[in-house]
Amino acid sequence: MSRPPTLLAEARADFEARFGRAPAVVVQAPGRVNLLGEHTDYEGGLVLPVAVGRATLVLAAPSPTPGVRMASAACDDGAHALTDAEGAPFPWEPDDGSGLPRWTIRPRALLSVLREVGLALPACDVLLHGDLPLGAGLSSSAALGVGLCRAAEALHGRDLSPLERSRLVQRAEHAAGTPCGLMDPLVVSVAREGHALLIDCARESFWHVPLPRGVCVLVADSGARHDLSDGHYARLRAECARASAFLGVRSLSEVTMEALAAGMARLDDVHLRRVRHVVSENARVRVAARALADGDFAALDGLLRAGHVSLRDDVQCSVDAVERLREVHDALADANKRSLTGARLTGGGFGGSLVALVRRTRAEALLDALREKAREALGAEVDAFVTDAMGGVELLDG
Repeated sequence: MSRPPTLLAEARADFEARFGRAPAVVVQAPGRVNLLGEHTDYEGGLVLPVAVGRATLVLAAPSPTPGVRMASAACDDGAHALTDAEGAPFPWEPDDGSGLPRWTIRPRALLSVLREVGLALPACDVLLHGDLPLGAGLSSSAALGVGLCRAAEALHGRDLSPLERSRLVQRAEHAAGTPCGLMDPLVVSVAREGHALLIDCARESFWHVPLPRGVCVLVADSGARHDLSDGHYARLRAECARASAFLGVRSLSEVTMEALAAGMARLDDVHLRRVRHVVSENARVRVAARALADGDFAALDGLLRAGHVSLRDDVQCSVDAVERLREVHDALADANKRSLTGARLTGGGFGGSLVALVRRTRAEALLDALREKAREALGAEVDAFVTDAMGGVELLDG
């Protein structure tokens, strides 16, 4: 995966301006969109994500000053000491009294996890840079975690397996208050160029599925921001756990269509919706993986549309800005059925981005049309881009 040379040059120059020397380690970790399989990973289900061509860059260099200092180009609020002189991270709970900004919570949680497994960052300065937007449903949190973990590996001369790295990042996310599944850090770690990643989250196994020739991914940001630690995500997980307990299964991915039908009368409306989504979404992922391999564009169109309806109605995690943008997008898709699929919410929801598939030969024209129509309908500019399926985290020359 290559980044724009100007972005890498800008990041390196920023590091030197802040810390007075060149970075020794540069890591790029891509964001991701999820074609199908939303809110199923923590239920041991199937997911089908793709790494995208926007990334978080992690730059680091050893420092003569004890502790770890970190700065974020996106926040531009200076460099902050995240550990004490012995390298122990400061507490990361919200309102912990540390005086550190909120964006440092996840890095501090990960630094603590890395320290526990013998990968504590040595005294160093770290800069977070890149072009991956925060809160847009593109997994900026996992990209940061995987990128920082890979930088720690490089500084220690170690190379974790993708699963080891992903589990550490997931553990840090849980510590920081986001009970996420394994999907995001795993695809950021192991994605392959030109492929989606089919993950069986119960078995922690995965397969690379090629995208159809001449097809790429369109991403459109609704502008509505979300934060997976704001409680909505945890509430959905708790509702799924209660439904599993009621049905006597370890996870909702064990529920069959027949069992769902038999249990419908015994579940209240909220828990029925959550079960119905997981069961139907797992089925959509299975069909979508075959459709990708077969290049069945029409089938993928229907699956993406149905997936969004399930997120909107059964998970209830869409918001008005997402729905208005989807209406604009799907009207364009209806007029260009052979070139553009319908769109689906990607990420945890309650804001974020839409994802669709588009024929490469029409991609730029349809992207321009979407931006124009969205501007007219919503009265605002929409950040939309087209990307190939990209590779996973990469250690670059410092």
